[in-house]
Amino acid sequence: MTYGAQLASMRRTLHDAGIEEARLEAELLLAEAVGISRPQLLARLAQPLESTAELTSQHLLSRRAQREPLFYILRRREFYGRELVVGPSVLIPRPETELLVEEAVREVRRLTDRLGRAPVTIDVGTGSGAIAINLAIECPDLTIVATDLSSDALKVARSNAERLGVAQRIAFVHTDLLQGLDRAPDLIVSNPPYIPTGELAELEPEIALFEPRGALDGGPDGLDVIRRLFSRAIDGLHEGGSILLEIGHDQWPTVQSLALSCFPHATVDVLDDLAGWPRVGRIRHYV
Repeated sequence: MTYGAQLASMRRTLHDAGIEEARLEAELLLAEAVGISRPQLLARLAQPLESTAELTSQHLLSRRAQREPLFYILRRREFYGRELVVGPSVLIPRPETELLVEEAVREVRRLTDRLGRAPVTIDVGTGSGAIAINLAIECPDLTIVATDLSSDALKVARSNAERLGVAQRIAFVHTDLLQGLDRAPDLIVSNPPYIPTGELAELEPEIALFEPRGALDGGPDGLDVIRRLFSRAIDGLHEGGSILLEIGHDQWPTVQSLALSCFPHATVDVLDDLAGWPRVGRIRHYV
C-alpha cells in the first residue's frame, strides 16, 4: 500500500466517524505514525508505506475514530506560538485562552510600572501550564506561583516549563485555588472550570468523554469555582491588585455582579474574544 492509498483510507474512516477536518487529521496522524512532518508526508504519496508504519497508523486512526482528541493522540498542542505537551490529565489549551495570556502580559507590565517591581502573580488551575509558562517567557523578570488540585496536571505543567526553560521561575503548588500560599498576590490569572454541570453531556465527545471533568465542571451555573476564587481573593489580593479570568460567553453579567459584590470599589470590565463574545473578565481591586 502506498502512502496515498493509506491516507485516503484514513480520511474516509475519519469522515465516517464525524470528524470535520478528516483530511487534515488523517495527514497529521499518518505523519505521526511514520515520524515525519506533514510536508514530508505529502511528498511521499506515491511511495510504498512500511508495514510497521501502516500498523501504527491504524492504531492511531482507531483512537481518533473513537473521538479521542487529536492533540492527546499527538501528545502536543501549539499555544501562543509554543508547543506544549498535553495528555488526558490536562485540558487542551484553546485559542481563546491566548486572549487571557495577552491581557495578563499587559497587566504584568502595568503593575510593574505602578509597583516598581514585578507583581506577585498566581496562575490558579494551571493545568498544562499554558498560562504560567507563556507569562514567564513574555515577562522575564516575573516569578509565578502556579496552583492545581491535580498532581498529575502539575507533573505535565512542570515538564512543559522545564522543556521551555522557565521552570526555575515557576513554583508549582498542589493546592485548592489560593489555599496555603504564603504571599498575597498582586495578580491572579485563571482559566477556571466554567461549564454548567448540566451542559457537560451535550459537549462534543472529545470534550465530554476524554478531557478531565474537574477542569470543565463549574457546578450548576458554571460559576462555583469563580465564586470560591473571589471569596478567597477578598482577603488575599493586594490593594490595587488585579484578577483576570476566562469565562463562558454568556456569563459576564453574573460574573460582573459577583465581582462588584466582593470588590465594591473595583473597576470591573470584560474583553471580547475574536468571535465577539465576552471572554476575559478583568477586576482591578481598589479599596
